[in-house]
Amino acid sequence: MRLLVLEHVSLPRLSSLATPEVARILPRIPEVYASIFGIRCWRGAQPDRSDVQDSYDSLARSATSELPGAATVLDILSDLPGVATHGDVQPNNVLADDRDVYVVDYESYGPNLPAIDIARFACNPAFHMTHDQRSELAREMFAQLAVCGFPVASYEQYSAACVYWAVSCASYFQMVCGRTEASDTALPEYELLAPRPLKVAAETWGNQSAW
Repeated sequence: MRLLVLEHVSLPRLSSLATPEVARILPRIPEVYASIFGIRCWRGAQPDRSDVQDSYDSLARSATSELPGAATVLDILSDLPGVATHGDVQPNNVLADDRDVYVVDYESYGPNLPAIDIARFACNPAFHMTHDQRSELAREMFAQLAVCGFPVASYEQYSAACVYWAVSCASYFQMVCGRTEASDTALPEYELLAPRPLKVAAETWGNQSAW
């Protein structure tokens, strides 16, 4: 039996807020994310190897030339335990104002890797942040999970999660736009959600800063 409980919350989405407002809210995100985190471990939470390879294959080789290959990414992520995570933490799924912050849309909740959840949020191109600011946000999110007893990912593991998310995101939106007439009009976010995550992931992978 599955029970879905909905509550109306009249708050703006994080993606709709101006950069100064987002900057005030982001420091509260790590604690909020940790509060919805499930520590229960799952088997089979690792990304499916064939699906990841298909995502790489769907992109032009030049688009992923600065990124590690699918096998490398998956081998690095294989050491991370899977747990119950939100599965789609991104600016559209965070409602916030100066007082309250809510994470919504639990359609993808289930076995996954927290590092991918964190990469999806911290590396989201909707945020106008520097590499160091993105890394600091990710570190804070991992630090809050450590309070729950979950091990902090290494920089290599986190950057591999960024690559996995970026390639999956770019592949999905390229596929959708390929099936949609006048995609620039129908999906104006394509430019944001397909190529740019690859650039952010390449910067993260290539910048072995302190973690």
